[in-house]
Amino acid sequence: MEDFVIKTYDDIAKLDVPDDITGHPAWEETAKCLTILREEAGGKYPICAYLTASTTLPSLLMGMDKWLELLLTGPDDVRDELVRKCSDFFQKEIAAYRAAGANVLIYSSPFGSPYFVDMKRFHNFSMPWMKRDMEPGGTADVIYYCGMAPFNKVIEDVIQNLGITTHYISPQADLAEAKSIIGTRGLTCGVIDDIKMIHWTAEETRAEVKRLCEIGKPDAHFLLGNGVMPLEVPEKNIAAMINAAFEYGSYL
Repeated sequence: MEDFVIKTYDDIAKLDVPDDITGHPAWEETAKCLTILREEAGGKYPICAYLTASTTLPSLLMGMDKWLELLLTGPDDVRDELVRKCSDFFQKEIAAYRAAGANVLIYSSPFGSPYFVDMKRFHNFSMPWMKRDMEPGGTADVIYYCGMAPFNKVIEDVIQNLGITTHYISPQADLAEAKSIIGTRGLTCGVIDDIKMIHWTAEETRAEVKRLCEIGKPDAHFLLGNGVMPLEVPEKNIAAMINAAFEYGSYL
């Protein structure tokens, strides 16, 4: 049984965002990890951090069902108080990761996808909060990611309003369409469907990597990635994906 931080709306008023989140015991293991990464990979490889957007964090604090109820039916003042506190936390968290050496920041914003909210709610609710999340430190090192939900319809809005030009495209979306929208303004990340990889053969995995690379590589500005990579994916398929990525994805 989940033990959520927020059990009633009264708990929202009690939430307290620390002035310095790095002083909290929960940050200790993260700090150790980042120290190791800086020592072993710093300067040679990117150091990646995963951050949950203010509009999505409430689902972790109170459960998705309760969050959707509050989001869709209010009360609006309680909803906005919660998201404001989550945004305050996000601002401190992204700053802490940057200060600790992370230089690729995955902005996980499922509610920034029209798969989760309609376009009116995207513009009136999600976009203003995403702007607030990003306001202090900018978006130069940020990747837009919607938890594998498709978001082609909002890519242009995100580029124009947030300045995020690197987009981790859903395997459910049309990669060619996404690449045509982003063009050479940023990086298009084509993502293999690693849920389907559970049941694919190695040959099918290779074929999909080839397809994604053929769509994404022209004019460069392309990255091949994966989603959640479940433990159930056969090892031979993972090997096939990596080998095919070197074979079909190299620009050399």
